[in-house]
Amino acid sequence: MEKGNKEMDLFELINRGINLFRTIIIKCWNFLLSLIKFHFKNIIIILPFLIIGVSLSVYKSMKENRKQFAEFMLQINGNTDSYEVSDIIRVLGQTINPDTGNVVFAQTLKIDNYVVKKVYALNPFFVIDLNNNKTRDYVDYGNSFREDTLNSRMGNFLSVRIYAKGVTNFQEIQQKIVDYLIRNPYLIGVEQERIKSLQERIQALDIEIMALDSLRKEQLRNKNNLALQLDKSSVILGEESSYYKEMIEIKNQKNNLQAKLILQPNVVSVYSGVTVQADKSTISIFVKNVGLLYAFGLFLAFIVYYRKRIKALLKD
Repeated sequence: MEKGNKEMDLFELINRGINLFRTIIIKCWNFLLSLIKFHFKNIIIILPFLIIGVSLSVYKSMKENRKQFAEFMLQINGNTDSYEVSDIIRVLGQTINPDTGNVVFAQTLKIDNYVVKKVYALNPFFVIDLNNNKTRDYVDYGNSFREDTLNSRMGNFLSVRIYAKGVTNFQEIQQKIVDYLIRNPYLIGVEQERIKSLQERIQALDIEIMALDSLRKEQLRNKNNLALQLDKSSVILGEESSYYKEMIEIKNQKNNLQAKLILQPNVVSVYSGVTVQADKSTISIFVKNVGLLYAFGLFLAFIVYYRKRIKALLKD
C-alpha cells in the first residue's frame, strides 16, 4: 500500500511538472502574439525608427564613413626606452583636433592636411614580456598591466595605433610619425650617444683582434721548433684551435655591432608594418544602431498606446 502511494505521488509530481511546462509555453506564446499585435497596431511609430536605424547602420558601414585603426610596432634601438617614446607620442596625439581639420597635427608631422584630416586619435601601448624571457607576449591595450619581479613592460618595443574615420593613407602617416620621432631633439642626442658607443666598441674589438693576432704570430715564431716533435705538435694544434675560436667570437661581436649601425641607423625603427582593422564589425554596427532605435520606437509606441492609463496613474 505504501509502495502504491509513492507511485501515485511520483505520477502526480510528473503530471504537475508537465502542466507547469505547458502553462509556461502557452503564456510565452500568448505574450509573443500580443507583442506581434502590438507591433502591427503601432507600426506607424515603430517602422520609421527601424528604417532610420538600418539607414544609419548602412551609412556607418560604408568604407568612407567607417571608423578603423591602423597598428604598427616600433623598435627602440637607442639608450632610451618605450616609456620616453610613449610620452613623446602621447604629446603628439594631443595636437589632434578633428574639429579644426587637424591643422596643427599635420604641421607637426610635416604632412599634407588632407592625409590626416580624418584622424581622430593616436595612442601608444606597451608590449608585455611574461617571465622576463625577452619575448613579446601581448600588447597591453587596456593599460592595466602591473609590473612584478617576473613580468615587465618591454623597453625596446612599443605598439602604436592610429584611429581614423574613412579611407586614410595609414602607411604615409606611420612614416611621418617615425620621421617625427627621429627629428626629436632629445632622441637625436640619444641616437648620437648610441652611435658613438657602438663605434667605440667596434674600435675596441679591432684593437683586441690586432693584439690577439700579433700575440699569436709571436707564439708561433717562438714555438716553431717544437713542431718537429709529434707530442708537441698536438699541443700547438690545440692552441691553434683555441686561437681561431676566440678570434671568431670577437669577429662575430664586431659584425653584430656593425649590423646594428647599418640595419638600425636610427634610434627608432619600424619593427612590423601597418595592419588596418575596422574599429567595429558590420554586425555590431547594425545591432547597436538598429537595436537602440528600435527600443526607442517601441518605448514611444508604448507611451502613446497606453497614454490614457498612464495619465490615470499619474492623477492617482
